[in-house]
Amino acid sequence: TASGSIEVPGDADWFKVTLQAGATYIFDLRGADGGGGTLGSGSAEAYLRLYDTSGYSVKSMYDGGVGGDPLMSYVPTVSGQYYLGVSDLFNTGTGAYTLRASVSAVADDYAGNTSTTGL
Repeated sequence: TASGSIEVPGDADWFKVTLQAGATYIFDLRGADGGGGTLGSGSAEAYLRLYDTSGYSVKSMYDGGVGGDPLMSYVPTVSGQYYLGVSDLFNTGTGAYTLRASVSAVADDYAGNTSTTGL
């Protein structure tokens, strides 16, 4: 769990996380809608993005969680360092937030790609 603040419009905060291939991770960003801070109030929208080791975006989310705040799940195919980026979707808002990362205990029954064992 980490807390922070987007101090000025256009700001982004990044957090380094180490992920293991094959594990399911849940990333929960709570701002104004989810009761974790003030980010995303008014016309602003809390935004969560996951970057790979090279800084390329691999997934992003602006809803799906408590009150419509971002909630993202991700299963990396490669172990290593990743980065979670927190910002305002439109780069116009500011505010405080709480970011939580956890490993899901729920296993996926079939892969969502060409390595599936489903017939």
